[in-house]
Amino acid sequence: MIDSLLTMSVNDMLPSQRARFIDQLFKSGKRDRVETEYGISMRSALRYRRMLRLIPELSSMLDTNRLPFLSAYDLTFLDSCEQSMVYETLTPFKIQLKPAYAREIRKLAGRLNPKMIEDIILSEEMKNTHREGTSIMLPLDICNLFFRAMSQSEIISKVQRVMKEWNKSHEVEERLMLINRLLYAYI
Repeated sequence: MIDSLLTMSVNDMLPSQRARFIDQLFKSGKRDRVETEYGISMRSALRYRRMLRLIPELSSMLDTNRLPFLSAYDLTFLDSCEQSMVYETLTPFKIQLKPAYAREIRKLAGRLNPKMIEDIILSEEMKNTHREGTSIMLPLDICNLFFRAMSQSEIISKVQRVMKEWNKSHEVEERLMLINRLLYAYI
């Protein structure tokens, strides 16, 4: 396997291919060649070897640049079930998992659940996202009263529904006031 991979430049390999290549060098006792012949530091080589612990879905995201290398490295410390949770939670948002978020997720290894992952991803993403419009902060007692045990995406969805309903009723009120003004103008 090493000989067939040698024909390809190490720099042209996908991260998962590079991980397998480095792993084969280590297993064949040619560990010293990693740094001398291929210019990969031992620290990087060890990180690449950890990439072999990623579930296939996350490995694919790494290969297609949808998952940064350092984020992937932190996710290798999660078990496969937790990695699957991260993948399932991350997929609908179509955002890259930044290394800082991955470190936060790694700190919770062994006790993760999808809500925790979503809260880390969304709370950080909301802090760093500049959107048109106005951001507001609600007092904790109001949040507990109306949004208890809801995820960030459920809160956003609920606020959007309420605002649509309010806009509909507000439009009706405006029309009624206009009709009243017109009626009084002609009386």
